[in-house]
Amino acid sequence: MKPALALLLLVIPAFAGCASSPDAKTLDVAVKRYDYTPGSGEPLNLTLGETVVLRLHSTDVTHGFAITEYGIQTEVPPGQVVEVRITPDKGGDFTIYCTVFCGTGHPQHKGVLHVA
Repeated sequence: MKPALALLLLVIPAFAGCASSPDAKTLDVAVKRYDYTPGSGEPLNLTLGETVVLRLHSTDVTHGFAITEYGIQTEVPPGQVVEVRITPDKGGDFTIYCTVFCGTGHPQHKGVLHVA
């Protein structure tokens, strides 16, 4: 499968889920070299079982946003908002990482999703 098609198959359901769930909590997440904000060294805190729409936006270059345990992997181009819907079904700390080379600090471009 071509990467662009795979990305569309991931992103389109996220948008569809957002439109059908106006009761979902929304959280804006700025993605930049080499940080996810809120975050800045602190975890992104979500509540187990609570549906949240993460509104991702890059402040500089294209970044990736991935959480393996939740099957999330998308690209976040600058100037666009990418929405990802998540209903955490397992607690713990999960690594958020960038999947697009974004500069010399790319290997350290990580964050933590904390679900309790």
